[in-house]
Amino acid sequence: MLPDPASSRAVLIGSGTFASDTLSDYPAISDSISGLSSLLTGAHGLSLPASHCTVVAESADARDVGQALHAASQAATDLLIIYYAGHGIVGKRGELYLALADTDHQWLNLSALAFEDVKEFCTDTRAQRRVVILDCCYSGRAIGDPLSASMAEILDKVSISGSFTLTAAPANREALVIPGERYTAFTGRLLSLLNDGDPCGPEFWTLDEIYLRLRTSLLSENLPEPQRSGTRTIDKLPIARNRLYGNTARTAVDRSPQRLQYPLERFVSMPVRPRRIEEPVWARFESALLRVVGDHSPGAVDFHDVMNRLQREAARVSVSADGDKRVPHRYTVALSSDDFTSCFSIVQPIAQCLAETQANFVGLGGWDIADEITVEVRKDPLLNKGIYRVAVD
Repeated sequence: MLPDPASSRAVLIGSGTFASDTLSDYPAISDSISGLSSLLTGAHGLSLPASHCTVVAESADARDVGQALHAASQAATDLLIIYYAGHGIVGKRGELYLALADTDHQWLNLSALAFEDVKEFCTDTRAQRRVVILDCCYSGRAIGDPLSASMAEILDKVSISGSFTLTAAPANREALVIPGERYTAFTGRLLSLLNDGDPCGPEFWTLDEIYLRLRTSLLSENLPEPQRSGTRTIDKLPIARNRLYGNTARTAVDRSPQRLQYPLERFVSMPVRPRRIEEPVWARFESALLRVVGDHSPGAVDFHDVMNRLQREAARVSVSADGDKRVPHRYTVALSSDDFTSCFSIVQPIAQCLAETQANFVGLGGWDIADEITVEVRKDPLLNKGIYRVAVD
């Protein structure tokens, strides 16, 4: 069940323009805030009343933001969401600050929002559940235009007891604004997932499912890997409806690359943990593939044959010195350009279908595995139509 809109509040913070010459302006930040506000107040989001979703003015200073956070934290009794997009700055003592429009590096404690203060509002709130989303960078070399530089190991500073924290990048990477895209890289893909939906996805998007989908999408584009931390069972909290739930007939239309902004070269499945099942593996694969493909022609490659090849690769069990039987956990399926293009609209769910079936096969064998199983389906211009190649790691 979705959180109660009447008992929930959201505060969205960020500015696309900054007074300081040391902080770059990014219109994508403003658009990201606007897009998330529309989602949270929309029918497929939380359906929050407009008055329950506070978009802090871009010109707001630390006092204005503090007042907005205080009001929301005291009013919320079910769910409190705090979202920030912008420049993450680390102070002299390693403390994290969130830059505002008038932030001055020399006076961070007076002109920026200290994350410790955000944690205080999350601690003092009456809300039973709290979600903090930070779309700002931490450190590392940028790919695209960085929002700002920071220092390593900053994620340790954003853990809040009893809350779910979702960040745009790990400690050694920066959050990005990609030239030509309307939203920031992280928030843009978050909005694509929740606004576009997935006919093969669950009825409701939980925080855990959102994280896993974002992780797959961002890594498949070689973008920073998002991070999460949470306590208790809050990761199972649904915060949006899947607008395409059960509507497999619209797969080819609604999974177009222009809308979802996925890369044109490859798709990577979400990691799957091997487990034992009662139903035969092949029967589950047939059922899952039918749901994915439907009436859509998957192209010249027979994915039943691909699945057989993946299982043969897994069956090449290696025995370690201590007697453990180990199998590969990462598989790559290369398709010709024609085959990849032919089934582009269903490549991602096919990759996930292959990964889940492979995990079931490994679980049935009772073999050891170093990590969760993933399958990457990619384009290889050197292959002829109808030909595919499988590689393992």
